[in-house]
Parts: sequence; C-alpha cells; structure tokens
Amino acid sequence: MNDTKLKIIRAAKKLTAENGFTNLRLNDVSILSGVSTGTLYRTVGSKDELLIWMLIDTIHASSLSFDKIIQSTLSPKEKVICITCFPFFYGSIYDARIGAGFWSSNKGLFKKINPELISELQFAFTSLVSKRENMLHEFNRDGFFSCSKQQINTVMKKMILLSRGSAVVADSFFIPSNYFDANDIISFCDEIVSQLHWKPEFDTVSTHDIIVTFRTISDANVKLTI
Repeated sequence: MNDTKLKIIRAAKKLTAENGFTNLRLNDVSILSGVSTGTLYRTVGSKDELLIWMLIDTIHASSLSFDKIIQSTLSPKEKVICITCFPFFYGSIYDARIGAGFWSSNKGLFKKINPELISELQFAFTSLVSKRENMLHEFNRDGFFSCSKQQINTVMKKMILLSRGSAVVADSFFIPSNYFDANDIISFCDEIVSQLHWKPEFDTVSTHDIIVTFRTISDANVKLTI
C-alpha cells in the first residue's frame, strides 16, 4: 500500500473505532487524513471498498504480529496458543477496533465489491492462515510433537473456529466484556492444541508469559495501525 492509502485507512479506522462504520463519512476521513476528497475517491473508490482496504490492513497487521510472536521467547506450544488467541486479546483490550469479525461475515457486502479487490482480501486472509499452518508443520518436523497431517488439519480447523469465534465475542455488544477473559481463551486453546501430542519437555504453558507477549505486541500494534 502507498502512503496516501495508508493515511486514508488509518484515519478511517480511527473514526470507525470512535463512531462506528455506519456513521463513517468519507468527508470526515478526508479531513482527518489530510487527503483531498478527489484523491480519496480515486484511491479507495467508495465507502464499501474502503472497508475492504481496512480489513486487508487489519490482516496485514495481524500477520506482522504473528511474525513477532514466532520470533518471541515463548515455547513452541505457547506460540501456537498466543497466535490463536491474539484476535480475542487485541479486541478485548483495545477500543480501537473496526468490528472486522462482523463485517467479514457480511457476504452481501462482498457482492458489490470489485472482484479484484475481493481476491486481494482473500489472498491476505489465506496467507495469514497458511502462516499458522506452516508453523505447525514445521514444529511437527522439528519433533516438538508427533501427529499425522490429518490430525494437524483437524486441530487447525478447531483453532480457526476458536480464533475467529472469540474475536467476534470480543467485539460483541451483547456479551458482557468481562464474561470471558484471556485466561479462559488460553485455557480453551490449550485443550485444543494439546491434541497434537506434544513431547513432555514442550508441553508446559505459562499463561503469564503468553499475556505479557500479548500486551507487548498489542501495544506496538496499536501505535502502528490506529
């Protein structure tokens, strides 16, 4: 993305976090971003297409966060849990969010969007999921756990369901914000990830270390994306 598009996206995210996407006006985005209205429309096309660019930017930010988690000092199992639970943690701690879980489930929205832009969004999401899948296969090859490819794929599906479902819960207006906390999600994820049959020396999990890593990376992510 070029600098102009990033300015527009970051301004739109800030306004969406404050007032909701339905109340977002492109004129306000233009003022906050310092980008003229004409340039804004030429860059992002429409309000709906701007939302897609916001989702793409959110996925890219998640990908960078995943890289930082992989490079962290967490154990292999803790890294898997941290990456899976990250969307919930980020959404539950920070108000600076755009309801990505809700909008990404609105299939009617995508029918009106340029197919090339939708393909770019799908590619970004697929790349993010593949990063987690590749990490699991690499850990299997390195001997941290021992599972068949089918077992890994089954656990992957459960991880995706927990990750996306918990992110929607974190953004939900109807579910009290204190109904679930990071400890709950980490515990649920540990139950799923333990199905990979980790070797005893790699089977310990420190909730404290995971939450500290969550917080460190999330703080940097907020400064970067909002």
